[in-house]
Amino acid sequence: MIRALAKTGGVVNVIFYPEHLEPGWSEKKKRVDTEIAPLVQRASEKEKGDAVHKKIARDRVRSEEFAKRLPPVAVSRLVDHIDHVVKLVGSNT
Repeated sequence: MIRALAKTGGVVNVIFYPEHLEPGWSEKKKRVDTEIAPLVQRASEKEKGDAVHKKIARDRVRSEEFAKRLPPVAVSRLVDHIDHVVKLVGSNT
C-alpha cells in the first residue's frame, strides 16, 4: 500500500499509536482492560452527572490505569517505523 501511494504521489501518515508500533501491545491492553473493568464501573457509578460525565469518569480511570500498567513505546520503535517507510519509498522532504 505504501508503494502504491508513493507511485501516485500520495502521502503516508505515520501513526504513533502503540498498537501499530509495538508487537503484543493489543493483547496487553485487552488484559489491562479486563483487570481494570471493576475500577471503571465504580467510577461510572460514583459519578452523579449525566451519561457524558459518567463516560468522562470512565475514560479518566482508563487513561490513568493504562499509563500505570502499559509500558510506553520506545522512541527507537517509532524511529524504526518511520525508517521503514523511508526505506520503502524514500522521502520528499
